[in-house]
Formats: sequence, structure tokens, C-alpha cells
Amino acid sequence: MRAKLKNTNFNFKKLIIILLIISLLLISGGIFYLTNYFDANRLKRLVIPRLEENLKREVEIADIGLSFWPQIGINITQFKVHNSRDFENDYLLKLEELNLGVALRPLLSRELEVEQLSFLNPTIYLEKNQAKEINYQLDLAEQQEEDIEVEEEGIKLSLSMDNFQIEGGKIEYIDKINSLTATVEGVESQLGLNLSENRTNLRVDNLAFNSLDLGLEQDNFQLTDFSTNFILKLEENKIEVDDLVANLGNSQLSLAGSHSEAGLNFQLGSELALAELKTMLLPDKELDLRGNLSLNLAAQELDLATIEDDLSELSLNGKLGLEEVVIDGNAFPSPIERINGQLLLKENNISLEELQAHFEEADISSSLQIEDWPGMVTALLNEADSLPGSANIDLKTKGLDIEAIMNELEFEEEAEAIELPNFNLKAGIELEDTHYQNLHLNNVTANLYTEQGELIIDKAVINQKPSALALTGQLSYGDYLATQDLEYLLIDLAVEVDLNLDQLNEELIAFNSDFADYKLTGSILTDWELTFKAADLIDSPLDNLAQLDLSGNLVVDSRDINLPQLNDEVEKIAAKLALDNQELELTDLDIRLTESNLEGQMQLSKWDKLVLFLLDKEEVNNSTLTVDLNSELLAMEELLVYLPEEAKEEDPEQELDLDFISELSLNGQAYIQEFKSEKLFLEELGADFQLTNGLAEIQNLDFKLAEGRAQGEASLDLTKEEPTHQGYLILNQAEVNKILSSWTNFEDHIYGKTDLDLSFSGQSLEFEKLSKNLNLDGEVKINEGNLTHPEIVSNLNNWFNIFEQDSLEFKDLKGQVTLEEGKLYLNNFNTQTARGDIDFEGYSTLEGELNYELSYLLSPEASERLRLPQKEFFYGPDNEQIQLDFKLEGSVLKPEFSWDRSRAEEKIKEEAEKQKEKAKEKTEERVKDEIEELEDRVRDLF
Repeated sequence: MRAKLKNTNFNFKKLIIILLIISLLLISGGIFYLTNYFDANRLKRLVIPRLEENLKREVEIADIGLSFWPQIGINITQFKVHNSRDFENDYLLKLEELNLGVALRPLLSRELEVEQLSFLNPTIYLEKNQAKEINYQLDLAEQQEEDIEVEEEGIKLSLSMDNFQIEGGKIEYIDKINSLTATVEGVESQLGLNLSENRTNLRVDNLAFNSLDLGLEQDNFQLTDFSTNFILKLEENKIEVDDLVANLGNSQLSLAGSHSEAGLNFQLGSELALAELKTMLLPDKELDLRGNLSLNLAAQELDLATIEDDLSELSLNGKLGLEEVVIDGNAFPSPIERINGQLLLKENNISLEELQAHFEEADISSSLQIEDWPGMVTALLNEADSLPGSANIDLKTKGLDIEAIMNELEFEEEAEAIELPNFNLKAGIELEDTHYQNLHLNNVTANLYTEQGELIIDKAVINQKPSALALTGQLSYGDYLATQDLEYLLIDLAVEVDLNLDQLNEELIAFNSDFADYKLTGSILTDWELTFKAADLIDSPLDNLAQLDLSGNLVVDSRDINLPQLNDEVEKIAAKLALDNQELELTDLDIRLTESNLEGQMQLSKWDKLVLFLLDKEEVNNSTLTVDLNSELLAMEELLVYLPEEAKEEDPEQELDLDFISELSLNGQAYIQEFKSEKLFLEELGADFQLTNGLAEIQNLDFKLAEGRAQGEASLDLTKEEPTHQGYLILNQAEVNKILSSWTNFEDHIYGKTDLDLSFSGQSLEFEKLSKNLNLDGEVKINEGNLTHPEIVSNLNNWFNIFEQDSLEFKDLKGQVTLEEGKLYLNNFNTQTARGDIDFEGYSTLEGELNYELSYLLSPEASERLRLPQKEFFYGPDNEQIQLDFKLEGSVLKPEFSWDRSRAEEKIKEEAEKQKEKAKEKTEERVKDEIEELEDRVRDLF
């Protein structure tokens, strides 16, 4: 019995072993059967159609194998997915080898554990062609429907993958529309993935590539030696990133954070080596970029849904730092040799501290503090009328070239209007050694702030030693923001200027070498206050000139001024100008030339009306100019050098435009101690003058001329097409020789004191027309005089020997003077001399032509002493006094003085006729002898 039991136990163990062996054989046989059944061809027939159906593309597989032990695995070699013919590359994907291994046991628990997944040398070609078609858009609609059905059946699957490797990967991208190419080579990856019902963990131990080449039209970028690692955790309501570290050469980026219902938390850090990044990103750019940029930024419990519409609750903490940054390239107006500074964020405040930038010839330092910057940005995005928070800026520069910066900036010709919101700003600016074009400013300082809708300029000073400009004031824009109406944009400014003319002269020469012949010295001081609405000056500034509230003073004190138009320098120009809305007043005017000087003052009421009239903005001028001028000496020739050359040249076709003068209202007085021109010298010249409605009047005219005194009045009507003028002049006891010497070449011939009483009239102000139609009419008197013309007196002595000296004294000369049609007539002139009375009349022209007749009636004594044969033929009418007749012809330069014997010849002829009648009774021979004798006597006489 025992023996049987013993044998039974032995057989049971053996049976178990046999069963195990049989089971292993069956499993091995089954695996062997399945492996041989699913050979490469059968697998390709199963897999390729399914892939082509889903991908809608041709698929190639060189070889495919299936394994079942120790894990379910699949191996694919030379896997290719083709493109359609519309794309440049034949393939969408090429893969040398794919290996996939899945653990068997977890599958029984509906868990998918991928023990191995590797891609060897995968290459992906992505393309957008000219027809805007893309080769990577796949139709996965059917697959999505199947996924939905699986979810509806409630199948839940867990996925675990600890070993996913990519070796030698490559990605190429071509965008033919935007001329963009990108190539990533040498992609290597080592990662893990855990996927469950409520949680997903992605662990990237290493993701790297050797190079990324990006080409966009003419620009090319390249990144090399990139690697990163991180852990990504996905839960039902939370996503978390831990220990993300990305390396690009010597630059590094780190990130840790999470997002859940509580909000977003993150901490971001970076250390960037700019020189290395430039080499990778901008290899073809001529740009010198060096230095380091660091960033540390953190946030707690940010509500992204709220921040999207309202940044006011945004709270950030961190720091952005720049260390020894260098930027130099064609895109920059001036190379930045060094930048240092840091930007601090603390909750809702920003502060820029110790920012310092050093350029080739300039330095900039700045600081900035902004309170409640999230609220400020939110208000700006919402185009609010006012901004919360405040900003405080301090800016300092040295050696800045503004023109170089502006030349590099591009401005739109028609830029959109900027709407200025209401916000609180305080700024301090200090610019030292600043350049703009040829202008060099030693120092510019400004302090300004905004408060309750007003921009207040506490003080702005521009110093260009020794010149300076100071500006204070405010701009009120609060109501403008509410209405967007420029009527409510008010500007109130006070301006002070101290301008050194020596310095101005140097700046002008530097600006344009044509100013090298100019010399300006002295100073100009101004002090202006002005208030206006922006609408008045922006829309139609000239039409709204009356709306400008302007007042102030200007003081000019300039000496030794030299201009190319002047023969000599101006010794002095000084004046004070006071201006307000109603009146412009010029006082303390003092102009001194080499000879001439002018002093006085002027007042102009309603000056804005005159400006508008001159600019053809108004048809009527309502302003009035009052002038009070004094001068010690005015030299006309010296004053004429101020006229432009074209004004000196006579243009007979140019019409005189008197519209301005006819509308000007002018009154005043003038006193000139000495006035001289080439042919005129006046002393103690005084007059009152006024101009109203185109009618000019000169009253109380008084001056000394040629040792005499003159008074007169005149009027000028400017309302007519050809202005007309009239007046009178009374001259007493003027020296004749000085008058003739000034106006004619008949000088040093007639001396004496003359009295003139003349009236005049005429038309036109142009000299050529005036000389032809000027009319004079009046009386001339000379109580005592002397004629010393050598040719006239010498001829008289040669003819008659009646003068004891080479001169002719006369007295009580008087007569009528008339000027008409360009001829000066002397009518009924007579005078008395020691030898008799002289009568003369005739005319001369402005061209110098002479045509005068003179009769000299000798006194009885002189007639008696005169040895003249047959003097009875020269007796005057009704007396026995000799009357000698003369003619003065020729020209002023070449006078022709001749003895007119026509009256004596006529008497002789008459006497001869009488003698003929008496001789008729005598014999013919006797008469003939007597006639011959008489004719001989006449011939002897002449």
C-alpha cells in the first residue's frame, strides 16, 4: 500500500513537469506559428492599405517584422510617406527604422506600457506651395469618429512610456509664398510619458538639435547646440512645469510654474549671451552685439481670464538687467558702446534704475518710476480719457546729435492724430552739449508735470552761452479730452530770450558760408507772454490772429553791423518794442550809420489788422501808425544803399502799387537837424504829417535852405490811379548861388538873397512822369545881387566897355516863375544896376536847354558915356537911353550869349528909307552918292 502511494506521488510531480513542458512547447509553438504566419509580406498587406486609406497618400515599407516575446514588438525599416505631385519634394516623411515594444502583462489590466519606442534618422518635409496648399494637412475625420466611439463605450486606458528615443532627426520646411525656409538637423530626444485617467506626466530628459537654419528672403538665421529638459505634469484641472532648463550655447532659460483654478504661478529666469545669439540668429548682419542680458520674473495666482480684459490686478515681481551691452550696426544712427541698467518690477510698480548708455560721442542716463502700470496699460488699451497711477522720469544726456537720430527715423507724412489722455507725469530733463545740424546747445534743462488735466512747464531753459531761452507755462487739456474739441485746448506760455548777436553771426556762417560777409554784434532781449486756443492756430491761424492774447517786450542793442549791401558798417541799432493785443509801441529807437542817425518812437494800434491786410486776409486796414522821428543828420545817398539792387534800377513798365499806402492811417512828426543829398542840403527840417483814407498831408513844413528859411504845406491824393499832389512853399532870404549850385551847373555866377513864393501841383510819383507834368507858379525876388559870369561880363566889356569890374551888381530883381510841360519859364523879370535896368524872360528845360531874351536899358549917364557910333539907333522907345538886347541860348553846360542887333538894324533900315524919300527931289547922282555914303557909315558902325 505504501509502495503504491509512493509511486503515485512520484508520478504526480512528473505529470506537473510534463504539463509545464507541454505548455511551454505550446506557447513557443504558438509564438513561432504567429511569427511565421505574420511574415513581412502579410504584415505589409495588412498595414500599408490601412495607412494609405487614412493618410490619403502612397506609403512605402521596405521591411516589417513582428515579435511576441519577451514583449510584443514591431520593427519597420525604410518607412516612407509620399507627397502629391503638387509639391516640390517627393516625400512627406522618411524613416530608416522604427522600433516599438509593449509589455504583455500590463495589457491584461488595460494598461499600455511602452517599454521601447525609437525613431532612427527620421526626416519630415513640410511645404506650402504657390497655390497655398500644404502637404501636412491630413484627413483624420474617420479616426476621430472611432476615438469618440471608444470614449462612449467607456474604455479607459493607461499609458506608460519610459524610453522614447529619437536619433538623427531632421525637419525641413518650405513656404514658397513668403520665401521662407527652415531646416532642423541632428534632432536627438530622450523622454518619458505616463498617461492615466486623471493625470499625465511628460518627462523630457533631453531634447537637442545640432542646428536650425531659417531663411526669410534676404535674411538667414542659424541656431546651434540647443538642448532642453523639463517635466510636464497634467492633471484634471492643473498643468505644471518643473525644472525646465533650455540651453543655447552659453545662454540659458529656466522656467517653473503651474496653472490651476487658483491661477497662474511661474518663475522665469534667463541668462543670455548676446554675442553668441547674434552669431546664431543674425550671422549675415553687419552688427556688433555683445554683453549679457538677465531676467528674473515671478508671479503668484494670476487670473488669466481677468487679465485678458483687465490688467489692473496683474502683479509681477522681478528684474531685467543689462550688463556691458554693445550694439553697433548700420541700422543704428550711432553705435552703442555700452549699456548698463536694470528694470525692477514690484507688484504693480516699475522702476528703471541707473540706466546708462554710452555712444561714440554721447552719454545717456535715465531713471523711471511708474506706479500702477497694469492699470495704466489697461486704460490705454481701453482708450480711457484718464490713466491711473503716475510716472516719474529723469533723463540726462551729453553730446547728443539730434539730427543724426531724426535722419534714421522714418516719419509718416500724414500721421494719425494722437489723443492725449489725462495722466500724472513728472519729468526732469537735462541735455548737455547737444547738437542739431550746425546748432550747438551747451545745456537744456526742463522740469514739467501733469496735474488735473494740465501740462505744467515749471521751467525749461535752453543755454547756448552766452545766449539763453527760458520757457514757462501750462497747457490745459482736461476739457479737450472730454470733448475732443480743440476749442478747449488752451495754451499759456511765458518766453524769455537773451540772444547774443555775435554768437548768432557765427552760427549763421556755420549754417551757410554766404553769411561770411555779415557782421552782427550786440544782443536782443525778449520777454513775451501769450495765451491762445489750439483751434485758433491750427485751423486758420491768420484768421484768428485777434484771438491771440499776446504781450511783452523786445530790446535790441546792436553795434558795428556790417552787411554786404552797405558801403560801411552800421554803428548802432537799438530799440525797445512793447506789444499787447491792442497796440505795438516802438520806443528808444536809435539807428546810427557812418554819417546818418535816426531816433524816435512809433505806436501802431490794431497791429493785427495791419498784418491781416498785408496778407490779403482783410480788405480794410483799421490800424493807425503814429510816428515821432528825430535825426541829427540824414544822408540820402547813405540811406539808399539799404534798397535792394532791383529797387534801385528803374523799371518804366512797373506800376506803383499804392493799395497798402491808401489803406494806411498814419500821423506823426519829424525833425531832422541836417538833411543832405547830392544836390540838396537842408537844415532844421521839421514837419507834421498824416495819412488818412489815401490822402497824405504835410503841414507845418519848416526848414533852412541856402541860409534862408522855408515854410510850406503839401498834400498827396493816393486814391487815384495816378496820385496827384499840390502845395506851396515860401522861401525867404536864401542864397541864390547855393540854390543854383545844388540844382544846376550854373554855380558861382549869381549871388544874392532871394525870396520865393511858389505853388506847385502834379501827377504821379514816378520821377519820369513827375518831371513832365509838375507845375510851378510863383514869384521870385532878390533885393541885392551880383552876376559874376565871366563869359557874359567879358563879352559886354569887349562890346561896350561899360563895367569897371568883372561883375555886375543888381538890386530889386523880381519876376514870375512858371514850370509847365517840363519847361521853366521866367516871365517879366527885371532888375536895377548901376548902369541901368535889365528886363529878361524866356525858358529853360529840365534837359538843360536855354532860350532867354535880355534887354539892358542904360541910364542916361551910362548912355552918355558909352562910345557907340550912331547911338541914336540904340535908344529905347520914348527916351534917349541906349537899350542893348541880348540872347542866351545853347545849354547850361555850353551857354551861347549873343548881342541881338535886330532892333538897331530895323531902325537903320527905316532911316535909310526916309533918306531915300528926301533925295527924290535931288539929282539921281547926288542921291546915289549920299546913299553910298550912308551905307558906308553903317558898315563902319558894325
